[in-house]
Amino acid sequence: MNSTRSILNLNSNSGLLKFLKANQLIFLFAILGSAVRIAFGVMHTPWEGAADHVAWEMVLSNTGVAYDTMIHYPHEGGSILMSLVGRFAKLFTDFNSLVISAVIFDLISRLIQLYVVFKLFKRPVFYLFAAFTVFSTPAIIPFGTINFGLHSISSCFPFILMYLIWRPSSNPKYERWCGAFLGLALWFSYSNVILFPIFILHLIISKKGSRPILYALGGFLAILTLHISVRYFADAGFHLHEFGIVSIRGESFSLSETDTWAHLYEFWTGPFSDSLVANPEAKSSLIKLSRIASMILIGGILLSIFFVAKSKRHTENAHIFSGLLLIFSFVCLYSISPFYFDEPLISNYVLYRHLTYIFPLIAALSFWGFSQIKWGTILSVGAIVAGIISTVFLFKTFPEPQKDKTVVGWVLGFKFGHDPDKLYEIVENSNENQDQLYKGCGWGIASALFQDIDPTHPEVASKIQQIHTCLDALPEELDRQQFMQGVHFAFEPYLEPQLNPGIFDMIIESLRAETSTEK
Repeated sequence: MNSTRSILNLNSNSGLLKFLKANQLIFLFAILGSAVRIAFGVMHTPWEGAADHVAWEMVLSNTGVAYDTMIHYPHEGGSILMSLVGRFAKLFTDFNSLVISAVIFDLISRLIQLYVVFKLFKRPVFYLFAAFTVFSTPAIIPFGTINFGLHSISSCFPFILMYLIWRPSSNPKYERWCGAFLGLALWFSYSNVILFPIFILHLIISKKGSRPILYALGGFLAILTLHISVRYFADAGFHLHEFGIVSIRGESFSLSETDTWAHLYEFWTGPFSDSLVANPEAKSSLIKLSRIASMILIGGILLSIFFVAKSKRHTENAHIFSGLLLIFSFVCLYSISPFYFDEPLISNYVLYRHLTYIFPLIAALSFWGFSQIKWGTILSVGAIVAGIISTVFLFKTFPEPQKDKTVVGWVLGFKFGHDPDKLYEIVENSNENQDQLYKGCGWGIASALFQDIDPTHPEVASKIQQIHTCLDALPEELDRQQFMQGVHFAFEPYLEPQLNPGIFDMIIESLRAETSTEK
């Protein structure tokens, strides 16, 4: 009896030791990745050059808790969580609260990725992916300390989808909870819009019958209905309720306005490859290295497709199949999006931010593909080393943060132009250059009011009156001048969105008429 108990205790302790050892490894690599990102942040303070981050830090510092001061944009529900953590951090430190929030959420995202890869793949793949997450790529590293969009942080959700598919449950409510969770993922960020269709496709291919599909649909639609209701009825800020339900920052996807097939063809040799450098200062040798690394990763993905296609049953590699389908669905959506970046010159991390959502999954599945062949590990290591070299170069060459805060004012004006008193209170209580902020406010408010309309629009007069209201709320003549400089700047032909210059003439005529009336 005692010997039996000893054996049972030994087995129990052995399982516990394995669990602790596994979690120690996961935490070790996650902490190492955070250390690299924090070191980069300490060296370069990249958040000081990120207009959205600076603007939102000002909002959290100078406003109370309200829906419009917690959410960035209606399609970024997860920004409420980041704002909550930021406000909580402010109770204990005067340091930039959104940096702390970004570090925490970035760490959590990578912990989830590492845990899923540890559970779903063999140890060599885990070690390769874990090493990749430490130095990652120059497009990803800055977002470890910057709160600007939720693309990088949301990169854990594709891994969660693979885990949900890999670990099915006999519980009849499992699909319902999966559907609800994927609805919450969509609410968190519209980057996750493709997760639920892929989950439904998995249920269809698995031939589990209609009941699991209906359960999943029920859970998803319940959350989606709640999200749409909040989006329509909650005040997210200046004119944001006018955004289409599927629009992102006022931009919509359009097949007619994009060269979709060209984008699909050019993605892998263009934006994807360039994002491995994401540095305008990159030397030609580094660019060539990134091209090689991108070819290696593409090769790994092709191998993954080959070995999944060889599987005799869908259930063998259903999670891999779903991950691959997710990658190509994302590439298709990105190719028709207004955010597709196809300039011939390599840009900085900001313009590749959307790719940070899918890049970790591409790396993980590429490493899995190479693990199926002899010498594949060497190729995987080559891609990781290329990422390390690019990241080290980023450490050495990252530019000083832009000191001009006009764009920060644009972000604030675009968000709070409907409430001049709140907007100007935020500006007045900040330590930033107020002349530049007021100019940016004028620019942002004009952009919000007059995009996509012409002088014949029935609401143009009321929108011009809003410019009057914003001007009247400014007591200082110098501030009014800066504001109007921003309004004028908004109509420059090289800016997006392009505004009709005839409207600016109407604004000037209206101001002159008001001045003559006062006299």
